[in-house]
Amino acid sequence: MSNEKIWVNKKIRLGWFFVILGILFSLVGIAFEIFLSYIPYNISIITGLGILWFGIGIGIIVKYYAAKRDSVSVKRLMVEEHDERNVIIKYRAGYRAFWVSIVLVYILLLWLSLSSNGSLPPIGKDLLWYIQAACVVIPFLVYIISFLSDQKRI
Repeated sequence: MSNEKIWVNKKIRLGWFFVILGILFSLVGIAFEIFLSYIPYNISIITGLGILWFGIGIGIIVKYYAAKRDSVSVKRLMVEEHDERNVIIKYRAGYRAFWVSIVLVYILLLWLSLSSNGSLPPIGKDLLWYIQAACVVIPFLVYIISFLSDQKRI
């Protein structure tokens, strides 16, 4: 078996691992919601994480299974993923997104700290949820925009 086939099969196995992990997390989350409904915590986060892992696994499987049928596609994928230019662009975009997430979380923690002594108005539970979601979504958008702009520029 060639190196390309081994590489693709390894990626497909990784995808199946994520699918199985997603199914397990979803089942555990559903079981917790059914049998441990008296717990005051929101357990649906476990089910949501399972759905996320499942989606990631399906995406990996579809990407590499489609390329598995054609050896030219496999070679192209290997070159794209191991290309030094693409690796540098991914690292630069990740670096920017990391710093944006650090700044956002720092601002949130600073606000929560200052609101505890009355210096700033307190953040309600609903607003806190939206701010936390923004702390995830905004760095992801920064990563995508940075990656695309660097692809054009570099």
